[in-house]
Amino acid sequence: MQEVSEDGTLRTLSRGLQVLELLEQVENMGFLELQRSTGLPKASLNRILQTLVRTGWVSQRLADQRYRINRGRMALVGWERARAVVAESATVHLDQLRREVLWPSDIFICDGAKMVILESNRSVSPLTIKRNVMGLHAQMLWSAAGRAYLAACPASEKDRILANLAASSHPEDAAVGDRSWVQAVLRQTRAQGYGLRAEGYASPDQHVPGQLNAMAVPVLSRERVIACLSLVWLKAVADEAQVVRAQLPRLRLAAERIGADLLKLGVVRPMWLEHGEVGR
Repeated sequence: MQEVSEDGTLRTLSRGLQVLELLEQVENMGFLELQRSTGLPKASLNRILQTLVRTGWVSQRLADQRYRINRGRMALVGWERARAVVAESATVHLDQLRREVLWPSDIFICDGAKMVILESNRSVSPLTIKRNVMGLHAQMLWSAAGRAYLAACPASEKDRILANLAASSHPEDAAVGDRSWVQAVLRQTRAQGYGLRAEGYASPDQHVPGQLNAMAVPVLSRERVIACLSLVWLKAVADEAQVVRAQLPRLRLAAERIGADLLKLGVVRPMWLEHGEVGR
């Protein structure tokens, strides 16, 4: 039975709304942050969060166990809502991949000039691979996710991204000037059916340069690439051929399932196109 305060309001409901208001203002919060901000007893806050998760108003990120509001349930539109919808749709499938595959996976979206990690199962992976990757950026021309995205998107979208890279001041984007190299990379990516991290790319998800390799496949909704799903592995432990042979089918199946969920939610167009070159 709900506790009723002196003014006749339902105390538990009021506390739940307080948590939702906080999460609407801040993109994500940890349990202790929420507890300090609300002043609620830990047991009460835990019950409220469990209820909000069960009813679909809040989800808990795989990557760092922080709580976020489910934007699909809120009257919000645009870039932030679309980012949240993709991350939420990917979570269950990333968790399933974690149960089936030794190596960890990340979900990326394009922001018009680079790839951004929205969710990851690295925090629950048994492997000692860098786990704090939320929000990290991967370069379009060098990362597995960037190559997979460019190879799968239509020519008009690809040309807009390449124009953004040409205007970029990031040193790794300068390679866009070598259009024959870019086209050769994309042809190879299409032929092999997955994006592969460039040899020597100093990606920000590594403790040591050259430690990891990665492959990625596109997440499609109504034949448009919305995101990319990657898998990373330790180069000292396994080579590309071994990982591709064993894990590429599972990675593709997970990407198909995420895409099907996005289609049901009406996400059928790359979100950065709705907001211009947001990554510049």
